[in-house]
Amino acid sequence: MRALVSGLIAVCVATVAGLLLGFFGGLDPLRAQAALGLGALAGAAAWRSLADLPKGEPVRGWAAWSAVIVFGLFTFRAFCWLISTQAGEISFLSPNNLGDLSLHLTYIRWLAHGVPFWPANPIYASAPLHYPFGVDLWNALLLLAGADLQRGLVWTGLLGAIAAAVALWRWGGAFTLAGFLFNGGLAGFAFLATLRFA
Repeated sequence: MRALVSGLIAVCVATVAGLLLGFFGGLDPLRAQAALGLGALAGAAAWRSLADLPKGEPVRGWAAWSAVIVFGLFTFRAFCWLISTQAGEISFLSPNNLGDLSLHLTYIRWLAHGVPFWPANPIYASAPLHYPFGVDLWNALLLLAGADLQRGLVWTGLLGAIAAAVALWRWGGAFTLAGFLFNGGLAGFAFLATLRFA
């Protein structure tokens, strides 16, 4: 839990610092590194101040391990193939991500391009950006600091899913973790009728 809280504080402080630094002429590599450095300092301070947090409940029993393994497999499948480049073209694993990820890639590149803050919307001319772009700003900071855009998205997704799994486990154990993973409602019962994963 100590690593989770420290990591979340580091990401939040870096993103807010990037936002504030963006008001002074937009983002550039130096401002991005400064924001990430401030986030790292805040995460390190949080790590030292959270030394006395109680340990979480360990994973015990086949049902608990099953929930953890299925969550891990889902996370691996969802994020390791989130985005790739094939023959010079960007490909997505899920067709549902076609429009959504294109929008996020546009916002990340737009923010990393050094636009003055508050940024204009790159899609709707003469309109301010109203979309909650916190994660896009985080990925723009990583991009400006020299990280590969696609790898940054994958690692952000993987680490975010791990953080969610740890938080869910600490909150309610295997049942809560499985409930989050299998919350498809009645659509999940379609498998029982067809015995096919759609």
